[in-house]
Amino acid sequence: MTHPSEVQLLLHDVLQIHRVCEEKAKTHVIDADTWDAGRYYAIAGDLWQKHVNHCQGVALLLGSGLFESAIVVGRAAYETAITLVYLMTVGDKKRNALIFEAHMVVDTAEVFRDEKGHVAEKAQAAIATFPDDVIAQVRSNRKARLPWSGKNIAEMAEAIKLTGHRTIYAIMSWEAHARVAGWGIEKVKDQNGDVKWTFGSAARPRDVEALANHARRMLHQVYQIVTRDFYGKTPPLATLNPFERNRIELERRED
Repeated sequence: MTHPSEVQLLLHDVLQIHRVCEEKAKTHVIDADTWDAGRYYAIAGDLWQKHVNHCQGVALLLGSGLFESAIVVGRAAYETAITLVYLMTVGDKKRNALIFEAHMVVDTAEVFRDEKGHVAEKAQAAIATFPDDVIAQVRSNRKARLPWSGKNIAEMAEAIKLTGHRTIYAIMSWEAHARVAGWGIEKVKDQNGDVKWTFGSAARPRDVEALANHARRMLHQVYQIVTRDFYGKTPPLATLNPFERNRIELERRED
């Protein structure tokens, strides 16, 4: 019997989640009758969609043999997961969404200045809609080069009780910031003694499976948190448990 790979299961899980959420949306109305609630669900929902899409990107890139590119997208999925879970579970989630939005508005306003280097009037008007204490907090965080939460990614990971962050984030960051190169190069002599260099990924089959499994574990954990918050319970997924498969499958797929 041929077992599906973790890459195949990751893509399967993403499509399952899309179907489940679309069906749930037909019968469940989210209570967003206030501006604060609407903001929260809009931001949390968009971050959730980005996370799912990034996980789909990891699966598609791995399926195409683009391991290093999959690591970069995997890092984006990982950061999005941490941001989303922190926003939803640490402190007041609606105030978190307010601060997140304010930080986003100030960030974009600072980047897209006019030709004279001034913040555009529309951007200034948008910033003025936020409470003074929120804008003061945003500016303080930006001055300290911190994201909207006032914590760096490691501190947010610790706050949501995520284990193993330091190692996995370092590995993903090596690729994202182009700090690793040369591992996939091989020098081969032909029958005439000429040396040819070949370039390619140094990833082993187990590396591919491990990255896909990591994305699946992230996806399933965030799925549970989001669906409990949005719908009151987590609809089951017709798939294999990524936590049970990890060790068995990686051992089976050793080189």
